Amino acid sequence: MGKEHPTDNPKCKSGDHSKHLCHIVSHGDHIHKPEEYRGLVEEPKFQCHFCGRTAHLADYLCMPMDL
Repeated sequence: MGKEHPTDNPKCKSGDHSKHLCHIVSHGDHIHKPEEYRGLVEEPKFQCHFCGRTAHLADYLCMPMDL
C-alpha cells in the first residue's frame, strides 16, 4: 500500500492536487465516500510513481505511469 501524504504534495506539478488519490485519502474520503472512491480505482490503468496508488485515469495521480 502507498504511503499516506498530506493534502499538499510539493512534488505534484498538477494544477489541481485536490482530485488526486493521495489528497482524497488524506481527507478520509475513501472511507466516507466509498462508492465514489471505488469508481476512481476500479480497473486501474495507471500507477503513481510517487505513492504507488493505482487509478483508472491518470488525472487522479500526482506522477502517473502506465501499468
